[in-house]
Amino acid sequence: MQADQLVILFLKAPIPGKAKSRLAAAIGREAALDLYRLLILDAMEMLGQTAYPVHVYYTPADAAESVASLLGAEHMLRPQAGADLGEKMERAFHDAFSAGFTRVVLIGSDLPELEPSIIAQALESLGREEAVLGPAADGGYYLIGFRKGSLLAEAFQDIAWGTSTVLEDTRKALRANGLRVHQLPTLHDLDSAADLKAFWERCPKTGARRSRVREYIEKHQEALPLHDCRH
Repeated sequence: MQADQLVILFLKAPIPGKAKSRLAAAIGREAALDLYRLLILDAMEMLGQTAYPVHVYYTPADAAESVASLLGAEHMLRPQAGADLGEKMERAFHDAFSAGFTRVVLIGSDLPELEPSIIAQALESLGREEAVLGPAADGGYYLIGFRKGSLLAEAFQDIAWGTSTVLEDTRKALRANGLRVHQLPTLHDLDSAADLKAFWERCPKTGARRSRVREYIEKHQEALPLHDCRH
């Protein structure tokens, strides 16, 4: 166990109407919620294959029971705190560094192709660089990380969250303040019906690991908007 290194997992509680609204519009609220629960469980299983401790930060703040019922009470579960996503992430990093961790990365919960090797690469890079970014194909990022002493508030300020400029605006803030940044491979998150279809089409080509999400899609593919996808 790398006791001085930490992975923070940000997630929305799996509550109807509170998560995956774009996906729900295409496949129905119940199916979208089922998929999101499985994404979270897959993410936790993947992180369990690494050598790093994990802290889970959830929203809304009153959803502790819902999150604990899915993940179990043995995990470090904390509510996200802040006015917007940027402030919530910055506060989570402050918590981690105040607790004594020296290298910290933060990831989202909707990345079916995120692998333990990428988490390891991210944390290892913080031994050389001051920050790390994992670009998402939609212009955002799926991972951001800092080593102790390099956390930059500007990376979380004046960012148009949820838009295609998030990655580039964050990268500009880091570089403007002289931070050396390691860039990880680009990955795809799963937010929409198009993302779902594209993931299913990529699976045979990428050798993506078996997962609860893949098994769910395989089982329900006739009811999902996959069109002429082939497994």
